[in-house]
Amino acid sequence: MEHTDQRASRAILTSLVAVAATLTVALLHAAPVVAAGVVGTGTPGICTEAALDAALAGGGLVTFDCGTDPVTVTVTSEKTISG
Repeated sequence: MEHTDQRASRAILTSLVAVAATLTVALLHAAPVVAAGVVGTGTPGICTEAALDAALAGGGLVTFDCGTDPVTVTVTSEKTISG
């Protein structure tokens, strides 16, 4: 009986070590998100191409805060977005 308990304990420990190793590898390979900025301050008038350019300049996550209604941001120059 004691031998079976030791095997079960060893199997649980091995499983925990495997899960910990998997999580460690996943965390080490996760790309950090750098917040570039927010386009807008809650109103449509501030959601401009210049505001978009400023938000894109830092790289990373860009969010829009242009109010509750749909807004079209007119873009007159090419934007490169990667990642």
